[in-house]
Amino acid sequence: MKAKKMKYFKQRAWSGVMAFVCLLTGLITVFPVPAMNGQVIASTGPDLIVESISWSPESPSLRDTVTFTTTVRNQGDSQAPQSCIAYYIDDILISSVEVNVIAAGDTIINTFTWQATAGDHIIKAITDSENDIAESNEDNNVKVYAFSVIAADLIIESITWSPQTVSAGDSVNFTITVKNRGNKFAKGCWAEFFIDGASRGQREINRLEPGDSKAFAYTWVAQVGEHTLKATIDILNQSVESDEANNELTQIYSTTPPDLIISSIQWSPPDRTDTDNVTMHVTVKNNGSGAAYGSQLNFYVDDMLQGFVFVNPLSAGSTSTKTYTWMVGPDAHTFTAIIDADNQVFESNESNNTYSVMLPALGLPDLLVKSITWTPTQPTINSRMTFTITVENAGKVVANGCSVDLYIGYGYKVNRLLGTIPAEGTAIASIEYITSTVPVSIRAIVDPNNLIKESDETNNEKTASLTPVELVEADFYITNLTSTPQNPAVGDEITITAKIKNNCNFSVASSHIAYYVDGVLIYTSTVNKMSPKATVYSSITWTATPGTHTIKAVADYNDYYMETDESNNIREIVISVLSPDLAIKSITWSPVIPSPGDALTITFTIINQGTYKSGGFYLGYYVDGSYQGNHYIDEIAPGGTVTRTFPWTLINSLQTFKVIIDGDNSVLEDNESNNEKTVVIPAPDLTIESITYSPADFSENSTITFVITIKNAGASQSQSTHLDCFINNILQTNLPVVSISVGESTEVFFYWTAQAGQNTFKVAIDSADSITESDESNNDESISLQTPAPITEPEPIETPEETTDNATSDDTEQNDAGIFDADDIPPAQADEVPSNLFTDGTEDVSATSTDGVPWWQNIFMNRWIIIGVGVLGLASIAVLLILHKRAQLA
Repeated sequence: MKAKKMKYFKQRAWSGVMAFVCLLTGLITVFPVPAMNGQVIASTGPDLIVESISWSPESPSLRDTVTFTTTVRNQGDSQAPQSCIAYYIDDILISSVEVNVIAAGDTIINTFTWQATAGDHIIKAITDSENDIAESNEDNNVKVYAFSVIAADLIIESITWSPQTVSAGDSVNFTITVKNRGNKFAKGCWAEFFIDGASRGQREINRLEPGDSKAFAYTWVAQVGEHTLKATIDILNQSVESDEANNELTQIYSTTPPDLIISSIQWSPPDRTDTDNVTMHVTVKNNGSGAAYGSQLNFYVDDMLQGFVFVNPLSAGSTSTKTYTWMVGPDAHTFTAIIDADNQVFESNESNNTYSVMLPALGLPDLLVKSITWTPTQPTINSRMTFTITVENAGKVVANGCSVDLYIGYGYKVNRLLGTIPAEGTAIASIEYITSTVPVSIRAIVDPNNLIKESDETNNEKTASLTPVELVEADFYITNLTSTPQNPAVGDEITITAKIKNNCNFSVASSHIAYYVDGVLIYTSTVNKMSPKATVYSSITWTATPGTHTIKAVADYNDYYMETDESNNIREIVISVLSPDLAIKSITWSPVIPSPGDALTITFTIINQGTYKSGGFYLGYYVDGSYQGNHYIDEIAPGGTVTRTFPWTLINSLQTFKVIIDGDNSVLEDNESNNEKTVVIPAPDLTIESITYSPADFSENSTITFVITIKNAGASQSQSTHLDCFINNILQTNLPVVSISVGESTEVFFYWTAQAGQNTFKVAIDSADSITESDESNNDESISLQTPAPITEPEPIETPEETTDNATSDDTEQNDAGIFDADDIPPAQADEVPSNLFTDGTEDVSATSTDGVPWWQNIFMNRWIIIGVGVLGLASIAVLLILHKRAQLA
């Protein structure tokens, strides 16, 4: 153990000695040891570097004089002798300057100038560029910096025009856009626009900041043909730019040219003979986007000019048909039509003005059996069926004296005469046949005796076969018809599903189901074989269109099967598709009655009166029929409204303003007929001036004549419209109303059969708002009429000639009210009504017997005499009072 410790200490001691020796060696290396005479044993020498580069101005502009300043330092330990410093910009030597002696640790400053050019640059300074000095480090003599010279750069960014489709004579608006794509503002300058080298005028462009644009416009009446457009900016070179070569832009512009073509050549009769005159019908179409002037149409037969006609000017897309009649004969000929043969019309395509057709030689007929069909398509055993053979003449000339032989089954032959079959025409032969359990084969041969010479004699025969089946009666029953989603919106994919049941006790083969929307067949589908009482589902999809629709499914729609019940094959459902309905709710303006020169503000209110949101659309404005622009309107929720204003200065005493919603029909609507409205400003104002009727006294079931006077109280003539007539708020009729001049009135008549009781007659002018008026609140008026009930006299009860009980007026007495009580009637007559009573219970005195009664008692018993006496008494008292009053006044 002791020996190990000693060994450990010895190792540590040697390690310490070695560390000391290494440290001493390093110090000697770092710090030169001076010799006895004070000189350094070793020196590293000078070391020149470019300490910094700066320039003024810091952000130089194009053509500025830029002063670069460099600081060179000698970071070595000995003096650097005279040397050179070189300056490069973008690796091009700009200057080389001598640098004086630089002591160790000292610096020297050097400058040079340079005229700024456009763009991004690299400045590079190299000290001791000639390598005249031996330096301790030769790799640090270079320094580089990046800098930019700012300058404007004006360009013509674009030349655009509207409208895009312009014909000769139309007005076109050119828009020239100028842009400063440099990194410094551009001073004010001038631009100029040329069409075919002719200046259309100059425009001043104010100061443009970097990246800014400025647009200016020119209007030109388009001339036919192709034109060179050129726009130039900074025509006076007022702005210093980084690129002076990009100040103009040239484009080729063409008035939207027409493109005249011969769209078709047809002739009649199509099945000519060698003696027929043939009329060629040549249709010329303007297939371009611009209008075409009048042009000449030439006709050629076998490249020989036969004649020509003049074709009137054609708008884009329109056509004109001209005819040429000639004797063709039996030979083949080429007929050619050339439109604008003299190239008087400038077109987008001058190579499509020719059209040729070949009228073939008449040749020979060609008879063939085109088809063999039968009905019913699946005949049953022991049933009557009909074979139909269709023979076609595929040749170019008529075939006369045609016939066909029919072979059915074993040896059963029938011949049918077909007569004359025109070229490319057909003839039909039919034969009835009773089926059996044996399969049926049929063979048809046209022209069996080869009496007609044909172009093809190998195609005159055709065969077919069928197998009758046992009579099977099926019963298809559509148990349900559904659609999803439940509340579809316009454009949705609707899935229509029919549930079909085989209602019979045996299997049926495949059948077909048809789907109809609003009575129009949209799809048929195959229903696979069904087991007894089985149910299957059939589904289709349909893209929802606006409105309410009837969906119908029909099983076995082609009546392929004979069914026990043909009445249960159909099922219908009605669906309503959510859809928008955009309309002009109102048009208002201020001032209401303007004068020429007044500034108008017209306000349009658009409403979505549908059940589904609308998509975005454009609202177009027209003044006196001339388009004045549009506003884009985002989607409108159901029931929502949007208001837009349109400013205008009234030019004439009357102007017509029209607004059109969704003119391009980008929004599918429930009603596409209410998307526009027109107003004349100043507007008319229709009012109900008066309502009279005759006769004044009427009763139930009388004919009443109403006279309604309508006045135009507005400032312009009204259009024709309608007057609605109501009785007790129920519309009776809709009467036409003629146009009414300003301040004038018109009368409308309405006839009514009076009804008993209180009635209200109401009229409303222009209730559909077909006329926009200055006041929409005064368009209706109403009156009340009381119709009295007819007056009927009560019929008295006849008095019997004899009374069994000899009753007299003394036997009964009237009560105080003049009505008999049951107690007043003798018991034997309690259930009888006295003959001298009216139906209201009052007594008919005139019917009472006066036998044995004193005359004065009869007087007192007559109520009319009593009432008369009372009235005379009251009158006498009144006269006495008046006389007394006058006496007092006297």
